[in-house]
Amino acid sequence: MLFRSLDSLLDALAAWEAAPVAIKRTPLLETAVEGWIFFVEGAVLRWLEQRDVGRDELRELLQRTLIGALAAGADG
Repeated sequence: MLFRSLDSLLDALAAWEAAPVAIKRTPLLETAVEGWIFFVEGAVLRWLEQRDVGRDELRELLQRTLIGALAAGADG
């Protein structure tokens, strides 16, 4: 399941015209995006339990960490 989600996400990122970095599929980029997926799962589970962060704040956090993961993964 994760690999289908990863493939779908990487395909969508590759089609993202306003991407902050060039999206070239490499093992490093795949690792960075897969790590981001795990981060999202953890952050959402915490949000569901605690509800001490606003939904918009969580969305912004997830967007910023995705951009960071893409930038880190683009170096390879």
